[in-house]
Amino acid sequence: MQKKFFILFLSVIFCFAITCGRQDDCAYTIEIIDGVKHVHNRAPLWGDTLKVSLEFVQQIGEFDSEDENYLFFQPFDIAKDSVGNIYIADMGNYRIQKFDSSGNYLATFGRKGQGPSEFSAQPYYLDLNSEGEIYVTDNSLTQWYILTPDGKEKKRFRLTEYGNQFRVSRAGNIFKSYRNMPVVLLYDKPIEQVTTHEFLIGVFDMEGNLIKEFGKPEDFKNDEVTRLSNINYIEIDQDYYSYISFYYKNLIEKYSPEGELLIKIEYPIGFDLSYKVDLEERETTTGIKYKAQKTDFPVVSANIGVDHKKRIWIIVVNKKTDKNNIPVYSTEFYIFDNEGILLGKLPVPEIDGWMRIFQDRLYLIESFQNMCVYEYKIVDK
Repeated sequence: MQKKFFILFLSVIFCFAITCGRQDDCAYTIEIIDGVKHVHNRAPLWGDTLKVSLEFVQQIGEFDSEDENYLFFQPFDIAKDSVGNIYIADMGNYRIQKFDSSGNYLATFGRKGQGPSEFSAQPYYLDLNSEGEIYVTDNSLTQWYILTPDGKEKKRFRLTEYGNQFRVSRAGNIFKSYRNMPVVLLYDKPIEQVTTHEFLIGVFDMEGNLIKEFGKPEDFKNDEVTRLSNINYIEIDQDYYSYISFYYKNLIEKYSPEGELLIKIEYPIGFDLSYKVDLEERETTTGIKYKAQKTDFPVVSANIGVDHKKRIWIIVVNKKTDKNNIPVYSTEFYIFDNEGILLGKLPVPEIDGWMRIFQDRLYLIESFQNMCVYEYKIVDK
């Protein structure tokens, strides 16, 4: 009797630790480890039935436009204000283009230069706070500009730490994804990494002062593997929860407004980090030869967004080779609920670009081919 009770007790404890969704084939399992929820997704909960779709709304910009206000040169990021106006970082033209919700041109902010409201570095990324102030930065996230809603420069400052991407909270704080520089062997002598970080994200105020840091990088006992595997993107929802997706591994993390890790989300792409890092010889434009560490990843996860129902979207690019050993790429949206359960997959239009989501609108920025922005409406079926 005591033995049966003990077995029953263990069974109850196990059920509290691990749960399984959609019992017929166990689409996901959940574990609680050290107070953190771990969601192991095996298959989409929706199965083959898509419960959302993307409805094309408009295209802003044309590769051969005769109107210079729509003639972008490598647009890279997009933001949207509270009344629906759209702001596009026109990187190659050193400017921010403002359009209304219907795609009609409204204004141009900035140009190349060193003066007020001018950009000395290309404007790669941008975002807005709740007051409509525009945050702009270069690709290293070291040179920062804050513009008023009408495009006048309010502040500029520098941050020494390199970054990969950023987002601005409604309160105006900058959430910056740290980026470590690659390890390079020059004449077989290692150059030290420019910077290393104990955290994934740094939070800064409008003066560029550090407020807090959160998120722990994973150590793979190899400098280059560790650096690459911790490259991440961040998104912040309206309730100040943070979501981090990792470019080179199948993982999303959700954090509380205080920076506490709440959920780790794994998704099924048949990929792990047990790969080999090789050295290849390269040469600079000035003829200096060096060796760089080379990696080949079959899968990457680019971008992250949160929609009007707090569903989490990422873009997954899967690389395979055909019978002639030629790379073949497939690109899909992976859609999760706010607790990390994979709901479904949706094909991405044949666009090589950056994604942003604002409420029920999804934007794809095509930087290098058609050099334009596509707007889609997220439709629930």
